[in-house]
Amino acid sequence: MKRSTFQHVLAMIACLAIFCACLAGCSSKTSNSGEPAATTETSNGSAETAATESTGGYKETVTVALPEDITNLDVQESNATMNLVIQQCIHDPLIKLSADGQSFECKVAESYEQTSDTTWQFNIRKGIKFHNGNELTADDVLFTFERANNSGAANDKVAMITAVNKIDDYTVEIVLEDQISDILYYIAYPTLGILNKAAVEADEANGYTIGCGPYVFDSWSNGNNITMHAFEDYYGGVKPTKNLTFRIMPEASSRVIALQTGEVDVCIDPPAIELSHIAEDSNLSLLQVSSERMHYLAFNMSGEPFGSNQKLRQAIAMAINKDNIITVASEGLGTPAVTFFSQGFGYYDGYDPYPYDVEKAKALLAEAGYPDGLTFTLYYAGSLKELMSQVIQSNLKEIGVNVNIEELETAALKSKLKEGDYEACVYAWANDSAGPDNNVRPLFRTGSSSNRTHYSDEYIDNLMDEALKETDSDKRLEMYKEIQTYILDACPIVPCFYETISVGTNAKLQGFQPDTSGLHRFYDCYIEQ
Repeated sequence: MKRSTFQHVLAMIACLAIFCACLAGCSSKTSNSGEPAATTETSNGSAETAATESTGGYKETVTVALPEDITNLDVQESNATMNLVIQQCIHDPLIKLSADGQSFECKVAESYEQTSDTTWQFNIRKGIKFHNGNELTADDVLFTFERANNSGAANDKVAMITAVNKIDDYTVEIVLEDQISDILYYIAYPTLGILNKAAVEADEANGYTIGCGPYVFDSWSNGNNITMHAFEDYYGGVKPTKNLTFRIMPEASSRVIALQTGEVDVCIDPPAIELSHIAEDSNLSLLQVSSERMHYLAFNMSGEPFGSNQKLRQAIAMAINKDNIITVASEGLGTPAVTFFSQGFGYYDGYDPYPYDVEKAKALLAEAGYPDGLTFTLYYAGSLKELMSQVIQSNLKEIGVNVNIEELETAALKSKLKEGDYEACVYAWANDSAGPDNNVRPLFRTGSSSNRTHYSDEYIDNLMDEALKETDSDKRLEMYKEIQTYILDACPIVPCFYETISVGTNAKLQGFQPDTSGLHRFYDCYIEQ
């Protein structure tokens, strides 16, 4: 399910029009949670959970098999997909992008409005409780946004905000430095889940695990599992599933076996070779969606041999057979990537500087100063990336380049990338906020925590800022076209393919659909007994 072009156009038109389109999702006719599928209306107009209408009740625990461990429990310190899958169960932001990506749902805010070109007012629901029993107020919102300024993963979401003012205990005003087209996408991003000020200040090491979302964090056993339970005082109504357990299972075949034996109810990213077995099992369901998850080869732009040698990077790019990668790594389920943008507003695939061409790659390699080739190490994490790395290794051997491939645990790989202690790696990115700016800023902004290549270019930094502020959609489109062609020429990454996301589930699982970015929402899933 691709996010439609219409959704991205919303980001381009006047912010007031966005607000009007979204306001219906925050009206008093919906449930407090903004998730009417999880609630029913009673005769007096109040919401009660669907669990009360089930004669057989619900399975107490739903277990999800994750392909990798999380790396951080601080919602503001990582925007890695698996981390956010967990965090969005625990924390709620002011507003949230709907599952179909076409509107915004009110969460902590019960309503909001644009009061000027650069000012938004958010009215907070009264009576929201944090998991420790404290009431959520404007002070917690101010604390969350102020803390985000110095965070590793949320700072880019608030960089364009000049002030967050408290009007009263249940009203805040967000002031922007200029008109910002994508501001609602950023306010809705999971890394801006509202934190409990008192809890974080009292316990800096663990206070950030206390949220106001539908599930309460219980435990994290590194490399084993994460557990949480339904919040009885959740303002949106208690969820039908009492416990959510996330098991860490890096071995893809083990995840499938656990699904088949009933040890888990959900298997994220089963290997492509196993998909037919899941589809043919009457006890299981195979859910698939065209993805915004782009797999890419990344060069370390802060070190040698790639950082100072554009022709070397371009030679490598031209020697990679993307169709082979898709065939081997995902059994043909995927689409070759020309650019790093997700499809939608700003996407431009009219420029392909590196078609697969072995002879031209060899010529470029010689021009780069390596007529006899070179040797480097390529790092990866996970079974799909292993297959992808093996194809790249084989492709580059054809032009005389020897590639040593080395697997690391996800946390170790991220640490190595953060320190710039590598030559090249394979990685993935998905635009899970849906706003066009999020295709560029995290990946290429100087100093961004998701800038795995350490790419830094003042021209691109300035141009992405200008595009974010531009309200004329035609001008903004031209800016994103320029950004893509410029960065593709620089070649800090080689976009390889967009993955088809697959999820295997218990056939009885309800309330779940795969997300096109991989940021799956498990807080609504349940199994009727």
